[in-house]
Amino acid sequence: MAEPRPPIVVVYRKSERANKKYMTVIYNKSIDDVITKKRKPPIDNSFVIDDIGVGTFFIEEYMKQHKLNKYNKIK
Repeated sequence: MAEPRPPIVVVYRKSERANKKYMTVIYNKSIDDVITKKRKPPIDNSFVIDDIGVGTFFIEEYMKQHKLNKYNKIK
């Protein structure tokens, strides 16, 4: 049986000038699916990615670093 993929944690802004940051945790996807430009990415191609990490460690780390209270989950 294949091992489950570690979650990908992404912190992004919706535009270059935006101050508000959002965090999304993506399960069962490869990091390449998030970073590369494709037809239906999990995070819109127009968003500005501030931080990206692989693993559950980055959920708490980025919440503290970017002062976020909640995050979205994509399964």
